[in-house]
Order: sequence, then C-alpha cells, then structure tokens
Amino acid sequence: MGAKTALLAYADGDVASVLKAAGEPTAEDTAVLITRVFPGCRAEPTEGRCWEK
Repeated sequence: MGAKTALLAYADGDVASVLKAAGEPTAEDTAVLITRVFPGCRAEPTEGRCWEK
C-alpha cells in the first residue's frame, strides 16, 4: 500500500516555468494563502521549518 499524491495547477503559460519563477514561499505569503483558501480561519506566520532539528 502506497501514498497517492496529486497536484492540479492552473497558470498563464507553462506551469513548470511559473513554479520555478515563483521562488521560496514566505511565512507571511503562506498565511495569506491559507486565509484566502479557508475563509473564516486564521493563520499566523511563524519562522523556521518543522523538519529542521
């Protein structure tokens, strides 16, 4: 049994080029995205990565 993952992306132009040009996400940008995707939810930006030890 394995994990299944999918990605659906829309872009003006080639998706791979748009993703490469986007750069690294910031904590602030991620919080804005979460509040836009899930209206009524609150997200607070934090620094660091959860996989770092």
